[in-house]
Amino acid sequence: MKNLLFLILFAAVNTGLSAEIPVRILSGTKLIIVEKNKWKSPVIDVTIREVNGNVLVSESIKQSTKYNLKYVPDGEYVMEINDDQKISIQRLSISKGFLFSKDSEIIFKPVVKIHDDKLDCNLMTQGNKAVLSIRNAQGDVAHSERFNNQVSVTRRFNLEKLEPGNYYFDVSLSGRVFTKDFEVR
Repeated sequence: MKNLLFLILFAAVNTGLSAEIPVRILSGTKLIIVEKNKWKSPVIDVTIREVNGNVLVSESIKQSTKYNLKYVPDGEYVMEINDDQKISIQRLSISKGFLFSKDSEIIFKPVVKIHDDKLDCNLMTQGNKAVLSIRNAQGDVAHSERFNNQVSVTRRFNLEKLEPGNYYFDVSLSGRVFTKDFEVR
């Protein structure tokens, strides 16, 4: 399926799209433009896949990029654009030779910092369920907290109470798990 895609790279002109969803679908075509200049990161990862998981495109881009899906058959697809701060998910549908944008969402990645035996986590949950947990190298959970219906979560964990060793801090949000490993001495 990957061979069906015809990819053309080019520098796109700023079209005033919202910085949240840096994707433009050209009307009446099967062309998608990912507008790199709408993101602050120097590199973003782009993935286009079928809803069943088959990956059509997976690449890192440093400039705005055009994707021509004219050889991709009718069906349901997902485009994910990912940088170090967030994941933009755009659901797409191809029907009767036309590409349609469906719903979209943004998942903000947790900001986790460890300093002076403290672990700080800032998380934009946007009302979604979230679980924060600390587990040791054997997988035993040392601490876990669940959050519902909150816009954001800020937590500080005192790591001095943990036994020396390797640990993992997991954040489960919107069907994703973000993990930060750390060591307690």
